[in-house]
Amino acid sequence: MLKPDFRWLCLLLLAQPVNAEVILAPLFQAGGVLQREKPIPVWGKADPGKEVTVAFAGQTKKATTAPNGRWQVALDPLPASAEGRTLTVTEAGSAPKEIGDLLVGEVWLGSGQSNMEFVVAQTTPENQAIAAKGPVPLLRLFTVPKAISNTRLDTINSKWVNATPENASRFSA
Repeated sequence: MLKPDFRWLCLLLLAQPVNAEVILAPLFQAGGVLQREKPIPVWGKADPGKEVTVAFAGQTKKATTAPNGRWQVALDPLPASAEGRTLTVTEAGSAPKEIGDLLVGEVWLGSGQSNMEFVVAQTTPENQAIAAKGPVPLLRLFTVPKAISNTRLDTINSKWVNATPENASRFSA
């Protein structure tokens, strides 16, 4: 009987805690846009009680995660820039997470009900012609899919995309 107990004890002593990877809010993805000339909140989740460091455009901010693992920092306001930059987020003791090709510019939020189903392709010929002109690399689109839930959702299945005639025509007008 002593052998099995000894084996379990060895396994427990050899077990190492696993660090969870720092998780950013879904808006922080490659190809995204951060609002210009306003404080820029950056938030996510990591191991409770850990220090998280956020670096972007020459700034570095730090936060300590709450008991529920949530953290947030505010970057200082930045001017608009067409230069794709990298956001680096590091949880103490873990490898950095890098999000590239982030622009700083105007962020427009469209929200509503059934009126948001009306897309550019359903508008005037003039608007359709503008959308059909070709790729616009500095115009980025992010669509939040419909989701019904009785609880708070921390993740969504979407990503930033460069505007093209195809996706701009399907974007909310």
